[in-house]
Amino acid sequence: MRSTLKSVRVGVGLLMLLAAVHLTSAAFGEDKQSAGSRDETAAFDPIPFGGRTDFQVSALAEVPRQVARAAQRENCDVEKGMKEIPLRFLVERERRFVLVYCQWIVGSHLVFDLKDARHPKLVAFPFFAQNTGFGTTPRPGLITWRKEAGVFEAETGTDMCPSSRLRHVYRLGTTEGYTSGTSSFVLVRVDVTARGCGGDQPWSTVWQAPNWPESMIVR
Repeated sequence: MRSTLKSVRVGVGLLMLLAAVHLTSAAFGEDKQSAGSRDETAAFDPIPFGGRTDFQVSALAEVPRQVARAAQRENCDVEKGMKEIPLRFLVERERRFVLVYCQWIVGSHLVFDLKDARHPKLVAFPFFAQNTGFGTTPRPGLITWRKEAGVFEAETGTDMCPSSRLRHVYRLGTTEGYTSGTSSFVLVRVDVTARGCGGDQPWSTVWQAPNWPESMIVR
C-alpha cells in the first residue's frame, strides 16, 4: 500500500514538474516572441517622400532600416553599393519604389515596392531566358529611369571583350493590377549590343511586344 502511495506521489510530482516546465517555457516563448515583435516594430523608419517623386539617399545613416534589412536578405551590401550608386526613391503613377544597387560579380539593381513602407517587397522582372522563352529575375541589371518616355531600362552584361550586353525595357503595369492585385513591370522591348575590344556597337532590337487585340484587354 505504501509502495502504491509512494508511486502515486512520485507520478503526481512529475506531472506537476512537467506542467511547471511547460508553463515556464510557454511564458518564455511568449516573452521572446513579444520582445522580437517589439524589436521588429521598432526597427522601422519613415521614408521622407514629403511630396517628392524622385530623390536619392547617399548616406548609410539615412537609409530606412526596413529597406536595409530587405536588401541584406538578398545578400546585398547596401553600404558598398551606395559608394557606387546612391539609393533612388521614386513615385510613379502613385506607386512608390526604391532602387538599391548591389555589387555582386555582375552588379545589378534590386527594386523594392514600397506600397507597404514597413515591409518593402522585392520586385521580379520578366527576363529573356538563356535559350528560349522568358523567365523572371530580381536582378535585371543596372536600371535607368527614363521619365520622359515612361520606361525603365535595365542593362546587363560584363566588361570583358568581346562580349554582348542586353537591355530590357519595362513600363509600369496597368491592367495587371486588376487581375493580380500587385504592381508589376511589363517587358516591352529587348535590345542587344556587341562589346568589341575597340568599343561598343549600336543597340539593335531583338524583340518587341506587339499590341494585343482589343478582345484580349482586361477592362
